[in-house]
Amino acid sequence: ARHVEEMRQKGNEKFKEEKLEEALRTYHAGFERGEKALSGPEDDAAPVFDRIELRHLLAIVYSNCSAAWYRLKEFERAAKWGVRAHERLLGITLVMKDRSAFTLLFGELNRK
Repeated sequence: ARHVEEMRQKGNEKFKEEKLEEALRTYHAGFERGEKALSGPEDDAAPVFDRIELRHLLAIVYSNCSAAWYRLKEFERAAKWGVRAHERLLGITLVMKDRSAFTLLFGELNRK
């Protein structure tokens, strides 16, 4: 999750500078590695909070990609990335069986 967060922050800097293609490349570097971690044995063995945090970060990066594509007036791509962000958020509920624990952990992530 640390790599995803670093790439998100770097991508955000590029986005603020209106270097949207660079922002997209940076976001891609973050989510590519994060997605690989989701399907590996490390994810199954990781603590629930870490598994949720990674999915939450990926949702944010996908949302940021959506915003960058929107700024580039690539509306279909923006919509596609928005859907991916939503799918990652839905993936969190698959990790969490207990809805009240999910609400507590997700609230903690949103305060970061």
